[in-house]
Order: sequence, then structure tokens, then C-alpha cells
Amino acid sequence: MKSQRHLFNIPKDQAYFNTAYFGCLLNESVNAAAYGTNLKAQPWNIHMSDFFTEADIARQLFAQLVNTDENNIALIPSASYGFATAAKNLNLNSNDSIMVLSEQFPSNYYIWEQIAIKSNATLSVVPRPEDDDWTSNILNTIDDNVKIISLPNNHWTDGGYIDLEKISKNISNSDIALLIDGTQSVGALPLDIENIKPDFLVVSGYKWLLGPYNLGLCYIDPKYHDGDPLEYWWGHKEGSENPASLINYPSEFLPGARRFDYGHKGNFHLLPPLIKSLEQLLKWGVDEIYQYTSEVNNKIIENLSDVGISTIDDKYRAGHYLGIRFNDRIPSDFTEYLTDNNVHVSVRGTNTVRVTPHLWINDNDIDKFVNVVKKYFKK
Repeated sequence: MKSQRHLFNIPKDQAYFNTAYFGCLLNESVNAAAYGTNLKAQPWNIHMSDFFTEADIARQLFAQLVNTDENNIALIPSASYGFATAAKNLNLNSNDSIMVLSEQFPSNYYIWEQIAIKSNATLSVVPRPEDDDWTSNILNTIDDNVKIISLPNNHWTDGGYIDLEKISKNISNSDIALLIDGTQSVGALPLDIENIKPDFLVVSGYKWLLGPYNLGLCYIDPKYHDGDPLEYWWGHKEGSENPASLINYPSEFLPGARRFDYGHKGNFHLLPPLIKSLEQLLKWGVDEIYQYTSEVNNKIIENLSDVGISTIDDKYRAGHYLGIRFNDRIPSDFTEYLTDNNVHVSVRGTNTVRVTPHLWINDNDIDKFVNVVKKYFKK
């Protein structure tokens, strides 16, 4: 695959390696967002079906992306909303433990901290492995008390890889619930629901799905479909597309995971650009995206091998994600120097710079990145 920069509005002098912070909107997504906003300027063009139709289109597209049925997908505004929904439908007692990773993203930590306190359960934090082998560390930490494992496919600070299929197989004969934060992986790192069989998969849409902020998607295993949603929106019920029925308060929920959709799911501003991005991701193919971004990161590694920084070994790192490590803390002026030279990355933690390219990156960007980093170390 060649660089797809022409599909984005990125000036030639900007080298943007920061998808893990914000994915860039496609030009088509920007146009779709403008269309959606203009609808609100003329609300007589908004029909009752519009509260449901585009939500179901996004549901269908995301289901294709992760290989599941559309009825298993709920629309959510954030990752924290998805995990709060999961927590409301999982039961714990004082003998149970919840497993998370050290330095895990807060949206997939705070809820479990609170649930552990309220249920007198134990919050079990898997320590960062010295050899970067998260998967083995997780498997070695699982015991008979674990009832919930909630983790990402790769660590958000540096791309450390977690083999979800191996973990799923290990717990397949237990009553442990497996929850996945796919925000930093889905759309760029291949994931197959049928192979992993998680209980919940939560994804914010504004990073690797290249969608707008404040809109995401959540896979919910069918065994929870009779559970309790976080909110009871008027559009959750059968027949709610007919406003005349609302005064009778329909009691039956819409099928599948739709009862877990957040209120105002028929978002005229955010759904059109998300739909465009999901369509484009499917057109490109996640395997192709993963290969392209992996090759970009490998070129960076090859060209920076002589400047005194290190990375996670390939077998323990998700290819689309690169954490550049310093022996000590990151110099306080390092990212500022890169930004001043129009190279954009981010820092999460104390000693790792996060480099996360996408298909808009081209050879000029790679050269610019490498040259700016080398100039920093020579100054």
C-alpha cells in the first residue's frame, strides 16, 4: 500500500506521528460532519428515522471490522461509559479479584478501583514486566480468585503487546469475564471477536477509527443482552421511532445490545463522519494498515539505532505502535524541540516517547522525523 496522505488535510511540512492522541479526520469525514451540522441549521429536514438509521449503519460497519453480528454492538460516547456499562452487569463478592495492568489507561482503571471498594473485592495490578512480556506476566498472575480481567490489546504508553487470544484460551473453561479496551488498537491491529470471545470490547472512535471525539462503539456478548443499561433513553424501546407511541411507554427493548446505546445515539453531527471513516478502514483493510504502520516504525528503528535510545523487542510490541525509550527520564525540552520542527509525537509516562503513524505518513515524514531527532542529540 502507498501513503494515503491525499485523503487527509495535512500540510506538507507537518509530520504527524500521533494517532494515539488523535487520529486525523478524512476529508470525506470533514464533509460529512459539515452535512450533519447543517441539518441542525434546518431541522425540518430531520426525520424520526434519522434517530436510528445512521446509528445502525455505524453499528453494521463496526461489526464487520471486528467480525461479529451487528446486534452485539452498542454506541457509546466514551471508553469510560463502556466500562461502566460492563461493571453494572458483572457481579463480584469479597473473595473475588479484578485484574488490570500497571499504568493502564485511567478510563479502564478508575471504574474497577471503585467496584473493588464497593464490593470488597481485590484490585490486582499486574506489574510491568522487566522483559516486556506482558502476556506471560498476565497468565502467571491469574489465580482462582480472578473474576474480571480488563486490559488492552497493547499498552497505551509504549505499545507493549498483549496476546488476547492466548489469554482467552487460558481462561475459556473458567467463569472469568474478559474485557478489552480496544481504543489504541482496533482499526489498526487486527482483532477477531470470534477468536477472542471477550465479554465486552470497548473502543473510543477518535483515535485509530479516525472518527470524531465523543463517539465510540462497544461489543457486548449476547449473554448480557438482557442486562441493565446505564440510562433509559426514549429511543431504546420497540416502536419508539413512532412518536405517537411514546405516551404509552413501550416496555420492550430494541433487539440485541441496542438497549445499551447511550442517549442521543442518533447524533447528526458525529455519526456521518464516523461512518465515512469506518467505510474507509474497511476499504483499506486492517491487515494492510497494520503492515504499513509496522513498516514505518521499523524504518524509524533502523535509522535511530545509533543515537542511544531503545524500543521494545518486536515480539513484545504491537507493530503499529512504537515507544522510544530513554535510559533516564525524557529530556524536558525533547518533545518541544520536535514540535517546533513540525514533528508531532506524545509522551505518556516518564521515559517513553510514543510514535504512532498512520497511512498519511510518507517517506518525507520518516526522513524528517529521523533528521530532527538526530539533530536534537547533536545540539
